[in-house]
Amino acid sequence: MIALRVGTPVLAVDPVAGGAKVTAQARACGWPALLSAEQLDERRLERWWDWCLTSGRVAARQVRDAFRDDRVPDGADRLMEVLAPRPAAG
Repeated sequence: MIALRVGTPVLAVDPVAGGAKVTAQARACGWPALLSAEQLDERRLERWWDWCLTSGRVAARQVRDAFRDDRVPDGADRLMEVLAPRPAAG
């Protein structure tokens, strides 16, 4: 949920029936815009899409602030460290 770290609303869809990593990440953040594979349909997608474009913007900023204040567990820091380019040895 790297997008939530910067305050961008996410419509999370977990492709694994019953939920897996995406579900776990959304729940850890308290993020409600989450659908599992078996829940996926046009009505639900549209409902959460509309929410992300309205109330979800405020909710995403709140989650961002919680990350900044270390109130939400965040594995993204370690991920960013691993992905960051390292200076060439000289």
